Amino acid sequence: MPAQPKSVLVFKTNLKEQKDIHAVKDVLDAHRHITRWSVDTGDEDCVLRLETTANCTNDIIQLIEQNGYKCAELE
Repeated sequence: MPAQPKSVLVFKTNLKEQKDIHAVKDVLDAHRHITRWSVDTGDEDCVLRLETTANCTNDIIQLIEQNGYKCAELE
């Protein structure tokens, strides 16, 4: 079976510290379309970068916001 194509999604967040990242870790790890993710806390936009097998932009924004954080897609 061929590997599913991957997309990269990038978001501006307010995930500034390890405790913030830990708060969303389980929901991001459990998402069926996310194959890899990271947060750049050194960037002023606290960039959340995701590799996905489908465009799940709205899902991601909703998941992050449901956990009390801000999330907006970056172009």
